[in-house]
Amino acid sequence: MKNSPCQSIQWLYSLVLLMLFPFASLAADGAEIKNVLIIHSYHRGLGWTDSVARGIDEILFQSDVQIETFTEYMDTKRIFHQKYLDDLTLFLKDKYAKRKLDVIISSDDHAFQFLLNHHEDIFSGIPVVFCGVNYFKDEFISSTPYFTGVVESFSIQGTIEAALAIHPELKKIYSVVDQTVSGKATLKSMKSIIPKYGNKIKFITITDMDMTGVMNEVGHLPTDSMVFLCAFTSDKSGNTFSLERSADLITMASNRPVYSSWDFFLNHGIVGGMMTTGFSQGTTAAELALQIIHGENPRDIPVVKKSPNHYIFDYTVLEKFDIPMENLPAGSTIINRPHSFYEDHKPAMWSILASFAVLLGFIVLLSVNILRRRRIEKELVKHRDHLEELVQERTCELTDSNKALKDSEERYRCLSDASLEGIVISAQGSVIEVNNAAAEMFGYPDQEALGMESTRFIAQDRREEVQNKILSGFDKAYETVGLKKDGSQFPIEVQSRVFSYKGIPVRGTAIRDLTRQKKAEEEIKELRGLLPICSNCKKIRDEKGYWNQLETYIEKRSDAAFSHGLCPECSDKFYGNEAWYKKAKKKQENQR
Repeated sequence: MKNSPCQSIQWLYSLVLLMLFPFASLAADGAEIKNVLIIHSYHRGLGWTDSVARGIDEILFQSDVQIETFTEYMDTKRIFHQKYLDDLTLFLKDKYAKRKLDVIISSDDHAFQFLLNHHEDIFSGIPVVFCGVNYFKDEFISSTPYFTGVVESFSIQGTIEAALAIHPELKKIYSVVDQTVSGKATLKSMKSIIPKYGNKIKFITITDMDMTGVMNEVGHLPTDSMVFLCAFTSDKSGNTFSLERSADLITMASNRPVYSSWDFFLNHGIVGGMMTTGFSQGTTAAELALQIIHGENPRDIPVVKKSPNHYIFDYTVLEKFDIPMENLPAGSTIINRPHSFYEDHKPAMWSILASFAVLLGFIVLLSVNILRRRRIEKELVKHRDHLEELVQERTCELTDSNKALKDSEERYRCLSDASLEGIVISAQGSVIEVNNAAAEMFGYPDQEALGMESTRFIAQDRREEVQNKILSGFDKAYETVGLKKDGSQFPIEVQSRVFSYKGIPVRGTAIRDLTRQKKAEEEIKELRGLLPICSNCKKIRDEKGYWNQLETYIEKRSDAAFSHGLCPECSDKFYGNEAWYKKAKKKQENQR
């Protein structure tokens, strides 16, 4: 059986949905499963029935409800009598006696009539949604609140109007129809529109004969005629044919174009027409079933009585009968139209073009990036050379600076060590430099004082006073008491200032030993006091009570030294001769 590309895609899509459905069921953790029974009038493999089934599956499997379906085929195209229907009733009643069903979907007239007759006996209280029903009347379901659905409203007149527009010379229409229930119903619809054309068109019916007779009839038709295929699945001799097989036989035998109003005849030799599709019947019925599953009452859902039919034509058959496409009704769908290489490979072409565009974009970006990188590399080389020049210049400057600093430090060290005063440099209270004079003054040889607190050079009872002067930034000279490493104390004079040394703020302190000065001051102080002196011999009494020559007393208590001689008065007094005195004085000076 040959299907249109659209049908093939729909079938494949339904297959994918069937494959994914178990996983979708697993995803709905704890969700209540809804059971839907689908009853088809005919058998699986019949184009119309399969089309209806695909429409139902597409809607149900895309819904947000977890659904499990059960499908029954009545097969009434091939077997249809009362005993079969009675046996089918017992079978379905037993099969679904313990199965809770939420809704039933029926397709075509036989299933619809079967449910009307046996609903209360087999499926009491279960809602029913029908589709594909011909010649529906509201009184069919007026006595039951459980039925709603969609009517199969095929448009024979729409197809005939299109054929008349395509074939202006048309005078005769031959209708091919069998004697089945659906065939008779279709023929009835055909006859209802005949009066609308008066004497312009003659309608002839081909029915109640064997398939060979039908083929012979349609093979010798006049040029001003066409064939309208209703359905011919059972001939006079009891032979049965699928809808598709009967269409193949009739269209191959006919010497005139064959039109119809059902999509299952497409791709089987008909030109086309205003098509009723089983797929749209199935999707509409499934949508109504979902409304019921979501809680709506069937009696509140109106029956859909207008099918979404549209014009569909087969390009290969149009070519066969030289029918120009401009004669077709506006908005018609054309199937089997030959495609250009681009149309046949449109997705691949677009993928290739997109890939090419992406690659071209990458090439452009890479080219721009390469050019930019080369330009940056040139600039980097230029900057590197300039940087090397700067580094060399700076290195020379640093070398000169380091040399100057080293020279400066050496000069400082020489000056510091040459100083008679002690020099101590401290940073954050810790000694970082001392000169030789300070180290010797406090008894710390070989830079032993480095790292210790600077206040360690001060006597314990004077440290707080010194620390306060340091914190206040006092920079005048002041006296305090020094502390040597051996614990001995001595008077010192201190003067401090803050300056930068090796890039950090430090405190430089000059220290002078006042021991000798204090001793001299004490002696001078003694000399300045009241001294007991002999009024005759001029001896001085010391603190121990001993009488000492004046010269001896002063020499012991000062750095003074005495020389002896005679003043002019004493010389005259004792010698009476000044000339002699001068001579004696000169002799004394020579002796020195």
